[in-house]
Amino acid sequence: MIIRHEKPNDFEAIFEVEKAAFQREDEAIIVEKLRQDNAIVCSLVAIIDNAIVGHAVFSKGILKSQMHEETVVALGPIAVHPSYQNMGIGKSLINKGNQYCREQGFAFVAVLGHTTYYPKFGFQPSYNFNISCEFEVPDDAFMILELKKGALLMSQGTFFYHQAFR
Repeated sequence: MIIRHEKPNDFEAIFEVEKAAFQREDEAIIVEKLRQDNAIVCSLVAIIDNAIVGHAVFSKGILKSQMHEETVVALGPIAVHPSYQNMGIGKSLINKGNQYCREQGFAFVAVLGHTTYYPKFGFQPSYNFNISCEFEVPDDAFMILELKKGALLMSQGTFFYHQAFR
């Protein structure tokens, strides 16, 4: 398996992987909108036998408090073609993307997702960091991975996703 950053000639295959994984086009359309708005921090593909079988996108979000506003990162959508699920592809994409975001100097990555899957990567419920999600979601479904230890000690506020998610 090869993990690399997306290239323009990957866009159609990425759309198909997102569509197959979610059994609808909504997430694939979100990825296209993020791309059009130049809101992508990192977009990775997983390749097996010269075919794209997985995709993960990390996009710009905003953490707003009464006194501060900063650009931060959201993970998702992440998709693995159903024929290749449960093979560690998603894990590889997430780990590589988290590392890239860390190297780019971001303090944390936020994700809205499965409460039993993302904690395996160190994600914790956002309330541990006094950060809430703009969307009404279960408390434990919106999670944060601190990329720099202690970076969120003084942070608080509301996380806003890019408009493509609305």
